[in-house]
Amino acid sequence: MKPEKHTPPTPATTLAPQIQALITTKGFIEYFWQMSLEYTTQIEAYDATERAHQTHFGSRKYASFESFRINRDRYLRKSRKQKASGRLSTK
Repeated sequence: MKPEKHTPPTPATTLAPQIQALITTKGFIEYFWQMSLEYTTQIEAYDATERAHQTHFGSRKYASFESFRINRDRYLRKSRKQKASGRLSTK
């Protein structure tokens, strides 16, 4: 029996901008919110977002939904502070 051949992830240069954005925290969160419109729970939306990340980049971005939630909330708090002070991060 032959071992399965591993197919490397698609190079980022050939991916749609929405998929390329999954690399960043902001892009991952935006994709998650899009998925939350299609799924019943946030955990299902998170799982779908992680599957997309893993499919295209070969690994998960976060260890768990809890880890993602903590990072998402931290990112949103930071963004609000930057908006309030007149600075807006593009990361």
